[in-house]
Amino acid sequence: MREVASKAVAGGARQAGGGPGKQAGGAKHARHGAGGSAREGAARAQRQGQSGGQGRRAGGMAAGSAMISGRTGERTDGSAMISGRAGERTDGSAMIKLENVRKSFGKSEILKGVSMEVGQGGVTVVIGPSGSGKTTLLRCINFLEKADEGALTIGDLSVDMKKCHKREILAIRRRSAFVFQNYSLFQNKTALENVTEGLTVVQRKPKGEAREIALEILEWVGLSNRADYYPVNLSGGQQQRVGIARAVALSPDVILFDEPTSALDPELVGETLELIKKVAQRGITMIVVTHEMSFAQDVASQVIFLDEGLVVEAGPPAEVFGRPKNERTKQFLARIVPQDYIYTI
Repeated sequence: MREVASKAVAGGARQAGGGPGKQAGGAKHARHGAGGSAREGAARAQRQGQSGGQGRRAGGMAAGSAMISGRTGERTDGSAMISGRAGERTDGSAMIKLENVRKSFGKSEILKGVSMEVGQGGVTVVIGPSGSGKTTLLRCINFLEKADEGALTIGDLSVDMKKCHKREILAIRRRSAFVFQNYSLFQNKTALENVTEGLTVVQRKPKGEAREIALEILEWVGLSNRADYYPVNLSGGQQQRVGIARAVALSPDVILFDEPTSALDPELVGETLELIKKVAQRGITMIVVTHEMSFAQDVASQVIFLDEGLVVEAGPPAEVFGRPKNERTKQFLARIVPQDYIYTI
């Protein structure tokens, strides 16, 4: 168990059993230059650490990307560029940029050329039916799965997703954190120790400093009175809050949430979504895969509808939910959004 969770803290670089999207993963620190694996590069990454927030490159729209304007919303090539509302830059700059990402498992093509941009500090919510490629897309961003083709940019770092080397993968992981639906906590460690583990092992922070940071974050997520509890003594919602605390404590450039409420009892979903809203208010760039449409409507600065491995429609939530243009989007939303729902900002 420790080996699985250790890989999660070190960056989710290795699979830990189960199918795609079910493996244990973790979080990386961009601003302090923490490495991806305690074995393979923590010290080197620390020397080469990136200063978060500096040197962000303004990214224009890639040639292969579709825009939401004119006959807007109609898919022309499976790609999209979206500028959103609050928290989303609209000057063409982007924190994350994906170009023509493709991924197959055997003869099954899951991602069929996905292109998208995620603005600095924005909240991008990815929706779509089960099996549409949502989780696979997130896993390719963090290199839990290696894409067959495509280009990825996070901040000022760009890599070829097919040809990139281990050092480039570690650099990408230093900038991101991954929150999984199955928590991926150390079962033999307390909530406090689960949060400090990444700070001490990956970032090489002194134990005292790591403890101080962890206690502050646990208080922020409402678990200061559960710091000494083991996961077995925590509810599913509390375990997910520990997982979110672990990610936030590392101060990543971006946090990737893979259906963070899908494993929770209905009564616990609300508290977890409220916490994710608090994370958004901290200005951390986020990509959230979810089936919670009300959350997407309330929090997203942009919404991407993914179906059969393609971006079918994308735009601000007021457009996607209130005025969808693609017939497939309309069909999907008609099944899950009340017909009398009126989107308001």
